[in-house]
Amino acid sequence: MTQVMFLIPHPNRASSRLRVLNAIPALDQMGFNTVVRMFPQDRNVAGFLRLLPDVKRADVVLLQKKIHFAQWKKLALRRLARRIVFDYDDAVMFVELTQGRGLTGHNLVHFCSVMELSDVIIAGNPFLADFAIANGKPVHILPTPVDLSRYSGKSTPLDGKPGVFRVGWVGSRGNLHELETVASSLRRLS
Repeated sequence: MTQVMFLIPHPNRASSRLRVLNAIPALDQMGFNTVVRMFPQDRNVAGFLRLLPDVKRADVVLLQKKIHFAQWKKLALRRLARRIVFDYDDAVMFVELTQGRGLTGHNLVHFCSVMELSDVIIAGNPFLADFAIANGKPVHILPTPVDLSRYSGKSTPLDGKPGVFRVGWVGSRGNLHELETVASSLRRLS
């Protein structure tokens, strides 16, 4: 039985829920042995060391979105993991731009170091995949899946008003400002 270890940033993050946690039951049904662990905070050396036996046992380690961690940890993962898959669905290499800071290249350097230690890359869209392709590793595009069985597809009245259009947001406070780009269009629809 193939063991897949998922190292996620946090179980409450949209990417972790939608790209990893929602897939666990299906992977288990397909015969995979899945292990999900939260990547420890940078200062938690003991927490990282406790991950290493699981890393060594796993056939595949999927590292999700994490690019900022010490070089010695990257070396330890590379030495112990049989195969490392890096999964990302946001432009993690340019995160300072979303935080209102100038582009320094600091995140791009970390991104490239994770590309280097990975065997396979999974990108959420073609734009993101283009950054990984330059590293010469196999790149697969996997948009964030939506489980359609969770939605009825029927229009349900909102506040008793039939035909009201609903918009859902799966992001976080960190990227909520991105809604500003469509705010005027949403206001016209309301």
